[in-house]
Amino acid sequence: PKRVVFILFDNGFHERGAQPVDLPLQTLTQTQQTPLAKLTLPYDIEPFAPFQDRMTIVQGLRGHHISIDHGGGFRALSGLPSADKRRSVVGESIDAAIAKASPGVFPLLALGIAANSKGEIGAPTALASSAWGPSRPIASQLRPELVYESLFGSVGAKANDFAQRRNMLDFIAGDVKRLRSQIAGPEKEALDHHVEALESLFDRQDKLAAMQDEGRLGKHAPNLPAEPAVKMTDISALQCELAGAALVAGLTNVVTISSGLCSLGTSYTGISNHGTHALGHNETDPGLGKSGREVLGMYRHHLAGEAAKLLAKLEATPEGSG
Repeated sequence: PKRVVFILFDNGFHERGAQPVDLPLQTLTQTQQTPLAKLTLPYDIEPFAPFQDRMTIVQGLRGHHISIDHGGGFRALSGLPSADKRRSVVGESIDAAIAKASPGVFPLLALGIAANSKGEIGAPTALASSAWGPSRPIASQLRPELVYESLFGSVGAKANDFAQRRNMLDFIAGDVKRLRSQIAGPEKEALDHHVEALESLFDRQDKLAAMQDEGRLGKHAPNLPAEPAVKMTDISALQCELAGAALVAGLTNVVTISSGLCSLGTSYTGISNHGTHALGHNETDPGLGKSGREVLGMYRHHLAGEAAKLLAKLEATPEGSG
């Protein structure tokens, strides 16, 4: 199957950061195509240079008609306007549509990169960018150690660990189905979504137990650090590594990694301790002595580097006839 990975950078993306340095920066009034072959990628996305012969950069896609303000939220991957600018879920996102067409054990692996200025992660999940449809958001998992557990089981997991999860789900499902007979209207429709999700989880646990028995999970599970990651740089590195492992292990075919949760939902710890909002307005980071745009370039370069490692992992994995 083909794999599709979406990686969303927060705080905008200046044109110069995504345009080869050999080309003049200009405002185009018509579609124009330029071969990348002999051009030099800018610093922000320079880590993608090894893949330049297979790369396309598309510029000029804008969301002004949906009035993006400090983050596109669910509009970023759907292009649909919403009343409250970011958080209304009014339709299906493109990653969810692709996941339905190319499903895996995890139809869509949604990961988030978030850390506060102290380098701490709060809640284990957040609603960011992905949705199955109206009022059906997909939670992004923020903590790499919990992502690992959901994909590969706890460290040293055995097949019966997945069976225990299944037993717990059976218990919950019984309660939900009893409740369903007692309600009607919108509440019943919402509960049906929960039942559908539980049935999907049943199926997933059975498949994971089988993969555990076959040794596929242990073979591809990455090594996690002894202590949970707290810096943005470390979290992003682990989320990309887990995404690559999940793709290679055959756990999913579609991954979305949302850095900043489609708003200003992360600091840049490991690079800068200055406020991300201030950096977005080009305020100088006094600790680094660099302008906001320069710091944003460093952040993008780092995240592009982690994404390039993911691509290299996929490229190095034999599949099919090659």
